[in-house]
Amino acid sequence: MKFFLLIGGLCGLVLTLVASLHAGNALSYALRDASIGCCVGALIFRGLHFVVLGSIRDHVALLATRAKAQHEAQHEAQSKEN
Repeated sequence: MKFFLLIGGLCGLVLTLVASLHAGNALSYALRDASIGCCVGALIFRGLHFVVLGSIRDHVALLATRAKAQHEAQHEAQSKEN
């Protein structure tokens, strides 16, 4: 999770700093905006991290359920043959 916070903070910092300097703001205002962008970017990436982890957990649970159902179906088919 630290990795996503750091990457999000770095992206927010760089993008906001470049956009603020391109807009013609003074360096002090650009750095202020970049620090705010760093916090916002980190929070956004943290939220995306939780969404990705939740979807991975759901997918793994779905695969486990499918494998269990398939195993039970094969077991029933074998018991019918005997």
